Amino acid sequence: NQENEVINCLNKAKQLGKSDSLTHTLWGKILIKQKDFSEAIENLTQAIRMNPNNLLAKYYLAVAFRKTNDVHSAINSLQEIIAAPIDSPLKVEAESLLGDLN
Repeated sequence: NQENEVINCLNKAKQLGKSDSLTHTLWGKILIKQKDFSEAIENLTQAIRMNPNNLLAKYYLAVAFRKTNDVHSAINSLQEIIAAPIDSPLKVEAESLLGDLN
């Protein structure tokens, strides 16, 4: 399946020493699907450290925080997306998720 292919590619990237914001974002998304929220948070936090403008990582970080009932951290991540000075469809998603949390 497609998810397994992505996991295989990410594992190969890790073996080759590839570590960038996108790689950590994709790992975070997969880890959320696997319900490994603490590892997801770690990967997504690393993705944001590498690229503070990575709105996708911030969105998935908010999702992971929500899954762990850390509503305050989820809200902070979503507010960062909404306040970002760039246009992105993620802003609509962030506003919707923020509405669910409030």
